[in-house]
Amino acid sequence: MLIAHPFPTASGSLAGRSTSDGAVHAENKAMTSIDFRLRDEFIQLDQLLKVTGMANSGGAAHALIVKGMVEVDGLVELRKRAKLRAGQRVRFAGQEVLLTPAATGSPTTQVATTRDQRRDLPE
Repeated sequence: MLIAHPFPTASGSLAGRSTSDGAVHAENKAMTSIDFRLRDEFIQLDQLLKVTGMANSGGAAHALIVKGMVEVDGLVELRKRAKLRAGQRVRFAGQEVLLTPAATGSPTTQVATTRDQRRDLPE
């Protein structure tokens, strides 16, 4: 399954149940693996958790990371804004995301994710 940054497609959304900690936990015990295509050179860990649906919000993503519940390349990652690059693997709650490089030479759609970015987009 391939998810292109910054938002997963309907077929790429991760099925699961939401909990009070803001995480979306997989309902089955088998490891779910998805490929996530980067738009740029890197993506921050908290943003990745949010856009893949592994966390319901940025705040929930921060809490999961600080609690030591997220692994990057097999090691617990405690940096909320760790820069993740192509080839790295992120694991949380029975789900694994493999980061793949941005497609070269293909047009990309600009999607604003913050108020400042929306203001700066060309009309």
